[in-house]
Amino acid sequence: MPYTFSVVAVDYDGTIAQHDSVHPAALDAIAELRRQRRKVLLCTGRRVEELRDVFPDVDRHFDAIVAENGGLIVMASEIIWTADPLPNELDAVLG
Repeated sequence: MPYTFSVVAVDYDGTIAQHDSVHPAALDAIAELRRQRRKVLLCTGRRVEELRDVFPDVDRHFDAIVAENGGLIVMASEIIWTADPLPNELDAVLG
């Protein structure tokens, strides 16, 4: 029996994007998946703000964004933290 997937997760860096540029064919494939009523998730280790800086209309192409290595999920305008954010002092040192 064939499997039908209703959710597809894709990575950003090195998968749909090279050097912060998303390949148009990748966006076409994502649009086709969504036309087929599949949900498409973007998974990335990047911070959401940084991702939106290099890919301003990211929210328009994906049903949800799993960012910061799974630390948060963005769906529509809602942010769901899956882990506590780093303390500001540690974030400043690592950033």
